[in-house]
Amino acid sequence: LDFNDETVTTFLDVWQELGPSVSNRLRNVSRSGVPELLSVDWYLQLERANRFEAAKREPKVQLKLTTDQGEKYEEMSFEQLKALNYTLHEIQDKVDSLMQS
Repeated sequence: LDFNDETVTTFLDVWQELGPSVSNRLRNVSRSGVPELLSVDWYLQLERANRFEAAKREPKVQLKLTTDQGEKYEEMSFEQLKALNYTLHEIQDKVDSLMQS
């Protein structure tokens, strides 16, 4: 691009003055269509035995995900919860190693 010095100086002045507020506004805008996660609540349930399954004692976790598009619910078995926990730890380890580099 071939800008003269006055144009470059004007652009830099405007960006230094308004750039941070523009960046902050854009940071909160998602064009991906993926809902923004606002909070996570979880509940532990224990399915007990009944007349059809006398020995049943199965823990289940119910997640309530509050997003900018409303609430979403997900139910997970104990095995699914363990797999999620393992995956989250792997992600955290990778983020930690990036931050230390």
